[in-house]
Amino acid sequence: MKTFLIFIAVLIATLAAAEPTKEELREALKKDPKNSWALYNLGLMTYLEDDFKMAAKHWKALKELDPADWQVQEKLIQAYWGAGESESANSEIAQLRKARESGKHAELNKKGFFICDQFQVGKVRAFVLEYYELKGERPLAWKFILKSDEKPLDHHFSVGSYPSATEFARAEGSIGPKERRYHLDGYWNKGAHTTYNFYRNRPDYQEVRKEVVRIIKGDQKPISSTTPQNPKGEQDADQPATVPESKSGGDDKPKTESKGRSQ
Repeated sequence: MKTFLIFIAVLIATLAAAEPTKEELREALKKDPKNSWALYNLGLMTYLEDDFKMAAKHWKALKELDPADWQVQEKLIQAYWGAGESESANSEIAQLRKARESGKHAELNKKGFFICDQFQVGKVRAFVLEYYELKGERPLAWKFILKSDEKPLDHHFSVGSYPSATEFARAEGSIGPKERRYHLDGYWNKGAHTTYNFYRNRPDYQEVRKEVVRIIKGDQKPISSTTPQNPKGEQDADQPATVPESKSGGDDKPKTESKGRSQ
């Protein structure tokens, strides 16, 4: 019994040590400003408190210790977007893409996207995926996954650029021969689809983010919408409307990773 009680005490102490307080992390950094474990977890804590500038400060310091750590770069990008520092975010994204193209990181090479941003609109939490490449018949630039009270909502938004839509736009003369059409759409699980905007070329992410916020609030209406024509509600996913079919009014929080790095 005594051995068992000692085991339980050690286990409790270990679990408690896995979740340090902010004060403990700051104290650790006073002792060692290059403590990567403290930098990562303090960045995570401040990010979850929406103190994005402070999170960026800690993760930037962590990146300086290991510039090749692409996982830290992903977190830093999220902090920059949260802080509204678009120039820094885009610079970091360019570096991350370059690291992937270098072929030096096997795990990174396998990834098709990364989480570039998270933001809250009322009770809705949006997780934004940015895709590395426009590949396939229906490639995406960004996808906005929505959750509320930890539960996925029945729809998502995305910005895509499909060859068929681009060819149609070039044929009708709405874009030039060297331009590419992008479109912001909403997709519902039962097959309903709405289009909110068309772009002549790849739009600026910050502007798209503002549009999605307005859509979630109900302040931006779709320019076209379609509903499934069969009883099962089947419809191709991520297929934009090329012309308005009908006018209609349109109108998360999974836990952000909390696992700290080991020292």
